[in-house]
Amino acid sequence: MSSILRPGYVRWDGLKYVLDPDIEIVGPSGLPGPAGANGTIGSDGDATLIYRPGGTASGNVFTSWTLLMAKRATIQSPMTVVIDDSIISPAPIDVGVWNLTHNTRLIGVVGNRLEFSGLPMTQLSIPDGAQLLDPNMFVDLDITGVSTSLPSIETPGLNLLNFEAWNCIFRNNGTSGVPLIHTSGGTIDLYGECHLISSNNSSFIISGNAADGYLALNINDQCVVDGYSLQLSGSILAFINISGGGSFGVVQPGISIFPTVMQQNAVQGAPSNVSTSFNPNVTVMRPTGYAPAIGFPLNGIVSLGSNVPGFSYQNGSPTQPGVNANYSSVLGGNNNDIGTGSINCVILGGSGNLFNNTGGSPTFGYIAGRDNKIQGTGLYNAIIGGEDNNIDTCTTCFILGRNSSIANGCSNSVIVGGDSQGISGSSSRAIVAGGVQNFVIGGQGCGVFAGQNNTAGGGSGLAAVVLGGDLNHATNFSCAVVAGEQNQSTAQWSAIIAGNQNVVSGQGSVIVGGGNNTLSGTTSVILGGSSNAISTASGAVVLGGTNCSALSNNSATIAGTAAVAQNTHAVAMGNGASAIHASQFAQGFGSLSGVTAQFSRYSVFGQTSGATPLILVDENGSELGLLAGRAFAVRATCIANRVGVAGRAMFIHTLLVHQSSGTTVIDNDNVTLSVPNGQTWTIVFSANGNALRATFTGTAGQNVNTMVTYEWFEVGGGA
Repeated sequence: MSSILRPGYVRWDGLKYVLDPDIEIVGPSGLPGPAGANGTIGSDGDATLIYRPGGTASGNVFTSWTLLMAKRATIQSPMTVVIDDSIISPAPIDVGVWNLTHNTRLIGVVGNRLEFSGLPMTQLSIPDGAQLLDPNMFVDLDITGVSTSLPSIETPGLNLLNFEAWNCIFRNNGTSGVPLIHTSGGTIDLYGECHLISSNNSSFIISGNAADGYLALNINDQCVVDGYSLQLSGSILAFINISGGGSFGVVQPGISIFPTVMQQNAVQGAPSNVSTSFNPNVTVMRPTGYAPAIGFPLNGIVSLGSNVPGFSYQNGSPTQPGVNANYSSVLGGNNNDIGTGSINCVILGGSGNLFNNTGGSPTFGYIAGRDNKIQGTGLYNAIIGGEDNNIDTCTTCFILGRNSSIANGCSNSVIVGGDSQGISGSSSRAIVAGGVQNFVIGGQGCGVFAGQNNTAGGGSGLAAVVLGGDLNHATNFSCAVVAGEQNQSTAQWSAIIAGNQNVVSGQGSVIVGGGNNTLSGTTSVILGGSSNAISTASGAVVLGGTNCSALSNNSATIAGTAAVAQNTHAVAMGNGASAIHASQFAQGFGSLSGVTAQFSRYSVFGQTSGATPLILVDENGSELGLLAGRAFAVRATCIANRVGVAGRAMFIHTLLVHQSSGTTVIDNDNVTLSVPNGQTWTIVFSANGNALRATFTGTAGQNVNTMVTYEWFEVGGGA
């Protein structure tokens, strides 16, 4: 029974038939019934067509844009058109107006990410005379329009233009001022690293100018809207929303209304009610208490305060179209200005700061502080803080200070701190650090560190340095002044270390301390003292003292007063000492009744080759010259030695002499010691004009070296 029972048939329950849901009685199959009525026609679904110019047409693949759009008109559903430029690139659409009816997506055949892949994107070309109406989405396309007679993408009638773009590039290569995209209003959403690129100042990407319309431009996901991309005019309401690392180039000379920019990637911590003015009339609004996130793009002029309006901020007044400050910014402060033509310049707050285009266009510059100015054609210059500073037509210069300036042509130079400092005279690689009224004038690699009224450089100055002090000057190659006051180092490799009113004009010479010392000799030294001098001599030394001088090569004075070393290898020390002979040592003993007294040591020498008398002289061929008006107690020690064989002798004479009116007079000659040692040699002293002469006579056939050393005391007043 169960085999013939089906649910829903009746059964006898003993009293009557009842409906039993568990059984049914299945009879044999009947004949087929009549056909039912046709159902409603279903939709075509979300169709896909492929545009492959230069390829082979088949199925849903079209090689003609006109035929593809004709097919698209027969399909009443959303559609995707795949742009395939694998054969002809860019893939061009045909001239004509093509309505995408806001349900047609254009998608590139390859989906490369613009920033990371490094691979070419699918390219779509919209030639002049071609126009796309009412699109709803672009994906993975590099779209180039040549908008000369009509916009490449347009709002249909008075409708709104609403579309999304994902990872697309929009370019306008037109030159007649016709935008790539024109709208009476609507919403444009940019996602996935889109980039709006304008090739010149009048080829805008997006233009909106409808009366009482609105336009929302949402810049998301690291999308970039370059400067000169927007043209907004009339009474259209514009809202520019930036989020997800989006970047908005605020150099937009085509904007003549007051759009509102919302920066959504803000961070908390800024003063309340912060607003930002973009060039020329764009307002950035942020939530109360929020500031721009790190990385907020500064591709144009930004003002966080009441900065100077004008054509330089508007990149061209109505009478000066096209004049612009490219990619420049002002952050905060008031009455700051970036001149027209400036490129990539930034003012970081402060007031009264200026990038001045006089003489050229500043590039990559930074200013902060008050009343600072960078002008002329210069690169990588910065004034950070301070006031009334100026950099003029230089490269890689830096100022942090007050009332300081780096003049035209002084590249790679720095002023750090201080007041009223300057670098001028085509100096390069110069530095002034601290102090007041210090200057580098000319030269290369020169510097002044601290102090005041100091100068380094000069026409031949190279690596000249002044370290502190007052009114010091280092004006030649590798010269230096270290501290002190009114010191001047004017020769190569010369130096003054401390002291007052010292002057070095000799190459490789040094004055250490002291005052009013003058050194014009080369490779010479004055150590301290006052009013000491080395004139023309080389290798000379004055060690302290007052009014001392070394006047000949390799001579020296040591301390004392008015000591003079006048001859080669001479040394004078003490009060009034005068070493006038070569290799003379003179020691002064001060003043006696208005005259001076001194002790001296001096030698003459020679070599005989026989019995002929030999006059002994010093290394310069001179004899002992005596000063007029002086008396001398002389001890003359003669040492004689044969050359190469044994034999020597010694003689000592004590003489009293004086010089009067140019004539030397021997008052007394005592032979205090005679040790001939078996030799027949003699030494005789005589007068020779103003000199004392020593004559040695040897023996025939003998070569004898002889030296007489004079040691004498002298005192003025002799007659």
